[in-house]
Amino acid sequence: MDIRQTRRDDVIHLTLIGKLWHPDDIRNLRAAIKAAAESDIRALVVDLSRLSFMCSLGLGVLVRMFVKLRDSGIELVFAGPKQGIHDMIELSGLTSVIRTVGSPEGFNTRASSRDS
Repeated sequence: MDIRQTRRDDVIHLTLIGKLWHPDDIRNLRAAIKAAAESDIRALVVDLSRLSFMCSLGLGVLVRMFVKLRDSGIELVFAGPKQGIHDMIELSGLTSVIRTVGSPEGFNTRASSRDS
């Protein structure tokens, strides 16, 4: 799996590409989220639109990171998950606590209009 990071103002976007299943992928994702959490940001958008598979361990990392981010005052947002990944997130109950948007740009648009 490949992880790409971009930053726009006080929002970091992590784009996950490929399959999230190998232990190295889990470690890399954990490290990327931890580094983002140590930045001065208000939100972390995890773009799932290019993720084709996620194992339960990957979902577990996202759950644990959600708690750490929330405790630091940082919002975690999922963007663009494909149907199978969206179903996994929904079955886990995360959709009741983590906002999911159709695309990463949708989050920035709302954030910008709120801040204006």
